[in-house]
Amino acid sequence: MSLLHPRKKITEVPRKFIYEEIDGVPLYYRGYKEAIAHNLSVEDIMGSGELQSTLISVILDFLYNNLDKKSYRIITSEAGLH
Repeated sequence: MSLLHPRKKITEVPRKFIYEEIDGVPLYYRGYKEAIAHNLSVEDIMGSGELQSTLISVILDFLYNNLDKKSYRIITSEAGLH
């Protein structure tokens, strides 16, 4: 009786789903497995796409240059509730 199990097919993850590499070990975007399974793009799972990042940059530039800094504080990123 053999205790060997059939091997699962190892598929290579497309580089576009790799967020960063540390010492040669890839760190994948959260949700990359679901994105591959459902044929989603990397923009669907990453924090911001190129267009969204550009729009945010333009808006922030406008706000920084036009708001009274003594009356308003501009909060960026994902501040959360902690």
